[in-house]
Amino acid sequence: MLTPGTSFSWYRHREKEFTQFFSKEGNLVFCNDVQGLMKCFDIEYDPSEWSLFIDSSKTSLKAVLLHIGNSFASLPLGNSVHLEVNYNDLSMILEKINYQEHRWMVCGDFKMLTMLLGQQAGYTKYPCFLCLWDSRARDLHWTKTDWSLRGAVTPGENKCHKYNLGSTSKGFITTSSYKIRAYENKGIGIN
Repeated sequence: MLTPGTSFSWYRHREKEFTQFFSKEGNLVFCNDVQGLMKCFDIEYDPSEWSLFIDSSKTSLKAVLLHIGNSFASLPLGNSVHLEVNYNDLSMILEKINYQEHRWMVCGDFKMLTMLLGQQAGYTKYPCFLCLWDSRARDLHWTKTDWSLRGAVTPGENKCHKYNLGSTSKGFITTSSYKIRAYENKGIGIN
């Protein structure tokens, strides 16, 4: 037994079996073996059943895998408190998590998806990735309802200045980050 006044500390190391699946390079911590991480959780891995969610806040940039059927918890793939939301940092994250190998469907907010598509940041003339909505034609905003579709996103045309980082054949899903955060906090699945 310990004498009165003796302090004792004991730390659990639940993360030890998972650290082999993660690496740190520069300011980014990322998953280096998605399939190995899935095996560790006894999950049969099929990339078509998972979507990649990328989000940022004032303090962090993160990438997680969400199961499409909401049968499994989200799996963290990348996190940084120093990276910013820009084309180069997103490109680096996708490279480190081997996006080209897995080709998950990507979901995120409008800002994230337009950046993944290589569109110009800031106040641009054509901010929508779905159509050629002219943000500067204020007289048409409340009267014109049929804007022409964007079609291919080609660098140098319609305020697109970089190459597409994601797989447009898989599609992009845009959703409100706030809705996802609210559902995660309450433990509710999103339909």
